Amino acid sequence: MVYILTDSGATHPTAQPIMQKALPTAAIWQFAPKALAAFKTWKKTTPAQRAALLNKIADIIDANKEHLAMVESMDNGKPIRETMNVDIPMAAEHFRYFAGCILAEEGQA
Repeated sequence: MVYILTDSGATHPTAQPIMQKALPTAAIWQFAPKALAAFKTWKKTTPAQRAALLNKIADIIDANKEHLAMVESMDNGKPIRETMNVDIPMAAEHFRYFAGCILAEEGQA
């Protein structure tokens, strides 16, 4: 993965640990304006809507776990059994956990 760190185009390349082949480029900063624009509508969503979206993300992770585990293994060199059985399932579980936290929030400090 080559991370584009600034809008000036500075990069930080990442290669597969074993093959030493460059991974695709991810232009991180190109998403910042989209995230800021999305916040305008996100802040108006209900806790139930937010929880439903986080659960949907978890479902999408589960549905694509083989592909995500392969990409994760290519990026960091972990064995596929570890990314497939630990990393990717736990990523989905984190989204589900925070969906539950949203619903459990009372709105008081």
